[in-house]
Amino acid sequence: MLEVERTSDEEKLIGMKELGGLKVKVTRDSYLNTSRGVINHRDLRGSREEEFVEWIPGVISARRIEIKRGEERIKTNTYVLTFDSPTPPSEVKAGYLPVKVRPYVPTPMRCFRCHRFGRGRDRCRMKEELCVRCGETGRRGDECKRNPRCVNCKGEHPASSKSCPKYMEEQAILRYRAQNGGTFGQARAAVIVEVAKEVRPKLYAQAVRGGPIRKVTAPVPTPKKSEIAPLALNSATRRTDYSKNKNKSEETRKPQTCGRYGADPEVDLESIDSIWSLPKNSCRAGRRTG
Repeated sequence: MLEVERTSDEEKLIGMKELGGLKVKVTRDSYLNTSRGVINHRDLRGSREEEFVEWIPGVISARRIEIKRGEERIKTNTYVLTFDSPTPPSEVKAGYLPVKVRPYVPTPMRCFRCHRFGRGRDRCRMKEELCVRCGETGRRGDECKRNPRCVNCKGEHPASSKSCPKYMEEQAILRYRAQNGGTFGQARAAVIVEVAKEVRPKLYAQAVRGGPIRKVTAPVPTPKKSEIAPLALNSATRRTDYSKNKNKSEETRKPQTCGRYGADPEVDLESIDSIWSLPKNSCRAGRRTG
């Protein structure tokens, strides 16, 4: 595997047909050369997934996030975009709307048979299923009455617990890779180095004081609250201020129009179905997100 810094060098390598007298075929690594990011904005409510691929340079696929409430699946204003670059950009322009991009951090993969991280059930080599609660065979997690014991860290909690140190470590590795790119092994090595920096001084201090060295665990880095954007569900129509004509009937009320920033005051925001169709002289087209 070769890594280059410039796109021109990449194009030369891909066009290579022969190396040292041998016929070769050079292809881009789809795993290392792509990344995913999350965008969220209220004005994306009417957007289709195909529009992001068509109008935003560098986007190769898009997926809308849906949430389930009871039997109903609700479409949100949050999309996961896949970019043809090792790391996602900090901002994209959806139509005329600048939107900030957050790195997409997936949930750690856990096998439902052996409950180990890093693989799925279809790639597990164990023949018997382990109990998610006690970690033994021949039992089911929802029926098991034994004391919980995690198969990953041997702690007193089920293997599905999100407070498990092993789960938080896997999550930190995935977060590091989403922010910095590279392989999973490189991200794991970087996270282990950061953890070692926290652990070694504590072990040295215990050795100097004397006595038995207790097991010390370093806190796994967690995202700040400012980095986590909550999913906000918005109504299907834009709100209109009717405070000045409360006594009028519903038929006589007029939708509010926008005339700020030198925009055309005749633009009816209620009639706009998508941000991709906003006129260029509309104030909504030139407004930046906070």
